[in-house]
Amino acid sequence: MRSNDDLIKANILIVDDEETNVLLLQRILQRAGYESITTTTDPTRVRTIHHEFQPDIIPEARRRALSMGARDFLLKPFDQDEALLRIRNLLETRRLHLRLMSQNESLEERVRERTIELERSLETLRRTSEQRRMLLAHLADVQRTAASALGKEGPEGGDGAEAEVGAAE
Repeated sequence: MRSNDDLIKANILIVDDEETNVLLLQRILQRAGYESITTTTDPTRVRTIHHEFQPDIIPEARRRALSMGARDFLLKPFDQDEALLRIRNLLETRRLHLRLMSQNESLEERVRERTIELERSLETLRRTSEQRRMLLAHLADVQRTAASALGKEGPEGGDGAEAEVGAAE
C-alpha cells in the first residue's frame, strides 16, 4: 500500500489550452510538494504523453476530461485549496484502485494455485481408486481360485477322514 508521502510522487499530467492556467496549477502542485508533474497546452500531444508518462491523474479542461472518462475536474479560475483537495482525493482514489487491482491479481493467482493443487489431488484419488479396483479384482480371483481348490480337495479329504474314523472303530 502506498503511503501519503507516495502520493506526492504520483505522476500528474496537466493539460489546458491556456499556458497561464497550466503554469498556475503546476506552481500550486509544486508548492504542495508534488514532484512528478508534466504539462502541455497541445491537446494532440496528450495521447503520446499519456503513453510515455503514464500519469496517475490528468487535470484537464472539463468538457474534454469528462468525454475521456475523467472522474473530476477543476473549475477556472483555480481555487488553490480546492484544487489541492480534489487532486489529493483523486490520487487517493487511484491508490485504492491500484491496491484493489493488486489484490485481485493476488486472489486470481491463489485460485490458480489451488485449482492446480485440487487437480493433482483428484488425479491421485483416481489412481488410488483404480489401484483399489484392480486389487479387489485380484483378491476376488484369488478367492475364487482358493474356493475352487478347496472344493476339489474337500471330497477327497472327506473320504480320507471317513476312512480314518471307520478304522478307529
